[in-house]
Amino acid sequence: MKVCFKNLSQIFTIFCMTLLLSACGGSNDKSKNYAITADVSTISFSNEIITEFKDSITVKVTFAGDGLLVGYAPDSQPVGWLAFRTENLTANSATIHIDLTQADQINIGEYVTKLRFSTGELSDNGATLVHHDINVSLLIWQANIDTELVSFRGTFGDVSIPSQTIAITSESNDWQLSSDIDWITFDISSGSGDATVTITPKITGFTAAQLSSGNIILTETTTGDTKLIPVEVGLDNQYLYTNQASLAFTSTTNISALEQTIKVNTNTSAVINWQASSAATWLTLTKLDNDFLKVVVDINAMPAAAISQTEITINAIENEVVIGQTVPVSLFQSSEQTQTNVIADITANSDTVIAAPNLPYFYLGSANNLLVYQQYSGELVATIAVAPENTELEQFIVHPDGSKLLAKALETIINEDETTTEVVHRYNINLNDYSFTEIAAPTIEFEPSRYVKFSGRYFIVTQTLEYANEDLQRLFWDRENVFFTSSIDQAAETEALYALDSPTATLKRYSATINDFSQDKITTTLTHEYKPELLAEGDSISSFVVSNDETALYLISPTSEHISFDGSVFTDQGLLTQADGATTLFVEKSNNNLAHYLRFVPASGFVVNVYNQASALTATIETQGQQPSSIDLSADDKRLLVNATNSTQIEIVTLAQFDVSATQLSFNTTFGNTSVASQEVDISGVSDSWQATADVPWLAFTQTTTDESKTLVISIDANEISGWGLFTGIVTITDPETGINVQIVIELAVDEIRLFSDASALTFTSQADKSTLSHTVDILTNKTSTVTWQAQSNVDWLSLTVDTVNNTLAITADPSKIATNGLYYGEVTLSPVNSTESVNGTIRVSFEKGDFDTSSVSEIVIPDITPNSSAVVLDPLRPNIYIGQGDVIKVFNIITGAAITTINSPLAGVDLTNLVIHPDGSLLLASNSENYSDENGQPQTRINHYQINLSDFSINLLPATDIDLQFRPKTIAMIAGKAIVISQALEYANLALAVQFWDRENIFNSPIIYDVPASNNVLAYNANTSALMQYTLAYNAFTPESVQQITSNENINNAYSGVLSNIVTSSDGADIYTASTTSEWTTFDGTSFADQGVLRASIRTVNVAIDSANNSYFYRFDSSGFFLLSKYDKNQQALFTVGYTAGSIDSYLSPSYQRIIHYNASSSSLVLDYIPD
Repeated sequence: MKVCFKNLSQIFTIFCMTLLLSACGGSNDKSKNYAITADVSTISFSNEIITEFKDSITVKVTFAGDGLLVGYAPDSQPVGWLAFRTENLTANSATIHIDLTQADQINIGEYVTKLRFSTGELSDNGATLVHHDINVSLLIWQANIDTELVSFRGTFGDVSIPSQTIAITSESNDWQLSSDIDWITFDISSGSGDATVTITPKITGFTAAQLSSGNIILTETTTGDTKLIPVEVGLDNQYLYTNQASLAFTSTTNISALEQTIKVNTNTSAVINWQASSAATWLTLTKLDNDFLKVVVDINAMPAAAISQTEITINAIENEVVIGQTVPVSLFQSSEQTQTNVIADITANSDTVIAAPNLPYFYLGSANNLLVYQQYSGELVATIAVAPENTELEQFIVHPDGSKLLAKALETIINEDETTTEVVHRYNINLNDYSFTEIAAPTIEFEPSRYVKFSGRYFIVTQTLEYANEDLQRLFWDRENVFFTSSIDQAAETEALYALDSPTATLKRYSATINDFSQDKITTTLTHEYKPELLAEGDSISSFVVSNDETALYLISPTSEHISFDGSVFTDQGLLTQADGATTLFVEKSNNNLAHYLRFVPASGFVVNVYNQASALTATIETQGQQPSSIDLSADDKRLLVNATNSTQIEIVTLAQFDVSATQLSFNTTFGNTSVASQEVDISGVSDSWQATADVPWLAFTQTTTDESKTLVISIDANEISGWGLFTGIVTITDPETGINVQIVIELAVDEIRLFSDASALTFTSQADKSTLSHTVDILTNKTSTVTWQAQSNVDWLSLTVDTVNNTLAITADPSKIATNGLYYGEVTLSPVNSTESVNGTIRVSFEKGDFDTSSVSEIVIPDITPNSSAVVLDPLRPNIYIGQGDVIKVFNIITGAAITTINSPLAGVDLTNLVIHPDGSLLLASNSENYSDENGQPQTRINHYQINLSDFSINLLPATDIDLQFRPKTIAMIAGKAIVISQALEYANLALAVQFWDRENIFNSPIIYDVPASNNVLAYNANTSALMQYTLAYNAFTPESVQQITSNENINNAYSGVLSNIVTSSDGADIYTASTTSEWTTFDGTSFADQGVLRASIRTVNVAIDSANNSYFYRFDSSGFFLLSKYDKNQQALFTVGYTAGSIDSYLSPSYQRIIHYNASSSSLVLDYIPD
């Protein structure tokens, strides 16, 4: 609030009550020298709308007259926002207080009035007065911001923090924005009226995790009034943390739980190189890909003690800023046989039977005591009286690392007046020494539910999703969206939190933001709400769990038990496999991501169904038959605690008395193949009378039982396979002595039989002096044995000669059957004689008939060509060359040089690069790199991938959601008759650019990749090692990932170092031709490579090509100063050598069209020259 005084030297701001005085008018007779003066002539008030504020101006008046009158001038109206008070009145002076009042009730705008001070003489004959007027104005302004705090949260090491927007509401006022700190900027710093302002933090100057705060200053320009909005940036500490807070291992005669894999996470976007260590010699730690840590107990080094404890330390390497984690580890070992135990005559209090996460113990509340039991022997380890006598210790919540336990007791106190008072006691119990303290003055309003972990820090969450620290002091609560939840679970790896909204049968998913420094230490965001689509109206969900990797949710409901989640979309998979008439009571998940359902089955009583990560039923285990009121799983996943309250007993059920080395196996084959590799499963902890059965006829076994081991060899009986597709079978292993069974899910992917050629497309041409009128191709199949085949053409200008002995097809084009010049298309269909033996294959064919005469034209020059990076390709089906130039692709005919069309990019002004063409000439891939600003205004870059239909040259953007290719496409290979996109880093993807296989461990960026036509081999040049890598690939249309890399061979040759520019091979890959000056020909016998040297000496071998007859073409720069092209037959005998004066290093060879194309960079042109017959 500011008050203005014109023509005065002082400013007074006084808050007071309002007094309204009225005045009367009169004459202006000044004959008696009446006079009046005041020290104020103008007053300006201002006030923010709907803001209570009182102001007062003191006016000193001096007058010569019979008194003083104060009121409004005759030409002004009285106003309700002014009041007057008079004090210090003397015969010739007075102090007048002019008070601003009720300004918060006035709408936006500027209001004016005029006050009049008068003195003089009043008589019966009238009044003789003199006056002093004061002009008074009131400006009601508006400049509101929609938040009371702007809080930026990030982690130290982040490059940037997303911007935030604030909304300024100001009906018509001018305003300015500024700040008293230098680490924020505004996209708009001044304006008039309403506005949305983006605030961007600059964190590059911060050198440590910290909280920095200041103010945003909003100034109303007219009055100069300001208001402050606090702003903060909290750069969180960097943490390393694991998805499991503790590990428990077990080794008994029939239980072996000696291996676990945990995920190491960090809360920062920066790459942190970490290490894991332990002082225990009996632990082996192995760092795996994707920040997983494998922890294995070395049975040969296990200590003698029954229970051993140690720690694993996770810390950053040479980075003390990062806060690491210590993971407690325990090992229990016994030579005893583990059996199901029953602790009888005990009544557990409500919500108190809970397994220790770090030791072979479980905890139980009985009366006012905490009882500690050994989970294998059933022995009572400790009894601790925690709560007052005559109370019940209940509501156990154990910390995930096993260090503490929260509990509650409700005490009824009888007052002196015989009324009663209920007192809630909440305890924090130290599980290391069983000491405890009572938690004083919790601020949560509802009952705590469980511990949750976000970004390496633990919180308590309540039934209404209050988040509190371990002293139950509330840190965050979304009051506006509060609801009661009966079930909460968290995905340990992704940290997503799920809560069940029971009245609506809706699962709500939340993410959290954690910061050690910001005002809100934790905030959560609702990311998804999901109601199973199969759930009928009126049906409910009683409980659920979510898998650690969040790919599956397991529910208890009438219709929906398995929900899959792909990171964005939930899918209701319906009910899981279970016995008829089963009633589900409980569901729990184990640390190894198995879902455990406790059900009542009329035929067998209470049983536990165990489902693997593929949601397949793998085991069914019977309990002791008593009605359970709660269940919990032990930390080693081997024991189930069943609280049978009505029977006053605790059952400790062994979940698996034997282990199998795999619960899911996959087999791949092609229909008709008689041999499929077997797979072996190791079985432990089972009696000698174990049995194996299968539910499908195509599974066969061989059981082996010795004193040392038990194995099951699982084989595929190919005679029982009647077609191709994806088939599923189940192998059930049963131990008759215990009645426990374990199931192994078998997936069999039987690929279709395909017929195909070593050439997906063939081109024919007939010109005035040059023609290509015949090709011979190999006919192939993905079946290990031959398929009797036949061939047909859909055009009369093709004739076919079938050789089923050598599996070759000679195709000849007859120009006389085509009347007019032009480009014609046809197809050759390959089909089995037995129509059901395979699917058909197709060879696409084109015929260019014309009258072009190379003898009359020395060469053709196409001007104005400046190709983008990796943006020139020849069409395998047409006489076309495609050139990416700027944001277009230019298409030219390589016979005549004529421009055919220009393909425009959907994104103007951005270069189209990395052109890759399909071997059958059906489509072209291209990509570009786009710079853009995200929703927070931050600069970003994305790669757009396009597919061009070469039949009509239409271009379409491939959906980014389907693409997980990390590098640019390099080539398209045909593997077992199917097209596979291969990237620069040897990612194998489908045509939608979804990666099917990638050997990440041996990644390198290859500048040259070549598909060996008549095999499933791919050659890639590794410039780092001067090696040709040969990879054998396999394709199966029915496996989840259709491509697999089977083997690899390495041919290291120093001749390739830095100068290899192209690779081609004979159809079968036995002869490898390389554009390398000192090694042009290498042979491969199926096992090893042999360097055969050069076919002709030159200064530099520039390029190499191959035709359908396995003739090779070498393009070299010769000592004569000419570029030479030499042709060799399949036996490497020279057929011709010709020189070119217009040659260049950048060249493209088209044997079918008898063209060699040079790129002249100095003149930015393409030169089309000719290859001799």
